[in-house]
Amino acid sequence: MPPNLSIITGTDSIRRFWEPPLGVKNRIVYHKVLPEVIQVEGKLAFDWGYYEGRTMDESQIETPW
Repeated sequence: MPPNLSIITGTDSIRRFWEPPLGVKNRIVYHKVLPEVIQVEGKLAFDWGYYEGRTMDESQIETPW
């Protein structure tokens, strides 16, 4: 559940979300998931919580998010 966006489902959609757009050289240099709740209901499991990270651009400048 990315901030201010709808839930992303499916491997291809999730991969597209995390890959930088064509021509953009940013890369993820740090990513941490901090689950608050992990719930299992039968064959379904889900969690929610917080995440943090940093990206680095072509000029080696890091941006937190």
